[in-house]
Amino acid sequence: MEKRRDTRVSGHLAVFRMVAGNSEILCQVSNLSRLGIGIEFPAGQHQDVLAATQIGTPVKGTLSVDADNLVIESVVRVKSQLFLGLEFASISMEFMNKVRDLLSPMYIGATLHAIHRDYLSDDIEAAYRGDDFECVIFKKGTTPSKSKKSLQIFAEGQVVEVVGTESRFVPAPLMRSTGKRGGFDFITEFASYHEGHGKEELREFFMKVARVFKSWEDCPADLHVIVEEQLKLLV
Repeated sequence: MEKRRDTRVSGHLAVFRMVAGNSEILCQVSNLSRLGIGIEFPAGQHQDVLAATQIGTPVKGTLSVDADNLVIESVVRVKSQLFLGLEFASISMEFMNKVRDLLSPMYIGATLHAIHRDYLSDDIEAAYRGDDFECVIFKKGTTPSKSKKSLQIFAEGQVVEVVGTESRFVPAPLMRSTGKRGGFDFITEFASYHEGHGKEELREFFMKVARVFKSWEDCPADLHVIVEEQLKLLV
């Protein structure tokens, strides 16, 4: 029978605490997917537990990604020296939704890439795109506040514009594209638009973006700075 397969992402931001009797074993996470995880046992430790853990053995533990924790029940499907490939045993909709929410930033981060300069309009400094995610950085002088750095971020169907230290939601029709669109009419329209979302919604948005950027290995340092600044301001 053909095994289920799913795209895997790096587990460098995650740890797995495997339950072993009345104690826990802290394991490094090699990779993650929506179907399971790959873990590495600590070298030279807990050899009795490792020896007793064979293909088909049930394994329970807690998967931690940043501050998020998810209790999982799994079955060993692959064993190679210190490596264990675990397949999730729970297939409930609630559990799978939790897995999706936990891993979504990693999947997005793995797809992000810079758009080549040849495909950008003259008023755009840089742009980055991935699955259901885009970040466009404008050159100074193309916004109402000409001396301030500005960018737009599209994620999970929402668009947020940052101008200097100010941020706000904007409707999708006002999202700038990377091609030759926009101009003075767009600037006038955006400057007169006011969205009703408050700080709490903006902070939640930037927390999600921060996780995506943290998962993106080539993320420019200035994007980290901008997002962290917003998180400090939106309290």
